Amino acid sequence: MPAIYTVKWSDQNKMQQNISPDGIPESSWNRPIWNLLHDARSEDYHILEPDLKMQKTGAGSFTFRIPPTHPDYAEIVRLGIMWDLAVYKNDEFLWGGHPLALETDLYGNCSVTCEGVLGYLSDIYLEPFYFKTAIPTMCYWFVNYYRDKVRSLIHSDDVNPVCMHRTFQYASSGFSDNTEYLRYTGKHLTTMEAIQTKLIDYFGGWLEVAESEELSDPGVYRSGIWEIIYHPENPNQDPIGQKLEIGVNIISLTQTLDYTDFATALVPVDSNGNAIYTSGQYEKDVYFYNEHIKKPLNTALFINIDLAEKYGIITKQYTEDAFEDWLENFGYEQAFLDHMGDVAFNISAPLAMIEVQAIDLSILDDAEAPITIGCKVPVILQKNAEPVILTVNEIQLRLDDPTQNTITLGGTIKTLTNKFL
Repeated sequence: MPAIYTVKWSDQNKMQQNISPDGIPESSWNRPIWNLLHDARSEDYHILEPDLKMQKTGAGSFTFRIPPTHPDYAEIVRLGIMWDLAVYKNDEFLWGGHPLALETDLYGNCSVTCEGVLGYLSDIYLEPFYFKTAIPTMCYWFVNYYRDKVRSLIHSDDVNPVCMHRTFQYASSGFSDNTEYLRYTGKHLTTMEAIQTKLIDYFGGWLEVAESEELSDPGVYRSGIWEIIYHPENPNQDPIGQKLEIGVNIISLTQTLDYTDFATALVPVDSNGNAIYTSGQYEKDVYFYNEHIKKPLNTALFINIDLAEKYGIITKQYTEDAFEDWLENFGYEQAFLDHMGDVAFNISAPLAMIEVQAIDLSILDDAEAPITIGCKVPVILQKNAEPVILTVNEIQLRLDDPTQNTITLGGTIKTLTNKFL
């Protein structure tokens, strides 16, 4: 049975006040007021051409048209961009977003372009920071920093409706790791840039948005109507039961090999692009990892010997925030050398990147395991071949015709051959 999609909208300037068990209004206004925008089972509440794109590494997007006959048409057009929406699949929350642009044609149809609520994290710049924490609390730190920044900039408290619509609670995915890592920057980054560059780019994973659950105590308000959940990469994650296969439900396949950012030798540079030398540079060659990494005499180079012997010397500049501060203010010269040795040692050989677009068979058959963002799926790229395990990076949903839904998966093939093409 095809999934039933519904869409609701909420005025960012309004919240529903809590009522105590005795019928007394509480001081906190912590529940959004959701109104129906689209339901295929309704006679009146319809939007046209609703296309939803959910992404593993982005906020996603949602486009649709509201006809002038829609019961809430006038109110939505009046609000402009000051409303949020939520998409549900079989009454389960799927995606949250807000409008970026509205355009009305000659016949009154209002075309709406939305981005996911993660886009709010790109609206606020954070001050330079320096802290040490474990991975599970890293996202929590950024989300709280963002929320406090939003409130302080407009001198607002927790119960301001607009703040509630634009801030988040952090929810744990259950991931546990007590190893602490230093996170720092001398730059002003948006919250999304900070999460991307200081968490996801280093440790992998992705962010999920959920509806903030109802609180059991009506006298306690939420810190936002949305929840953010950080999911770490799990190399041991079991693939789902559904398989994708050429000739069955794969509609396109692309394999690329990109050497653009590949290097076999790194030159650490400061923010002005100047090479960073250490005081011991003139004494001798320095080796790391049992001579797999070499820092030659009188140079700033860190060479991955194994890769250089195979691909030649390919030099790239490498920088991290506050390299200069690390060396000048903290005096960790040996720590800097060891760190650059680690970076050079962890350079990966070029990998063939593969991207597959396919139809989700669970749309047509309830017995098939549904496909979600971040899940791993067995993909058969050649008849009688062992499946390749790929990760779902994007899901494109046509809410009024689920048979047109597509998924995009990506991954790497460790052998640089064309055997799958």
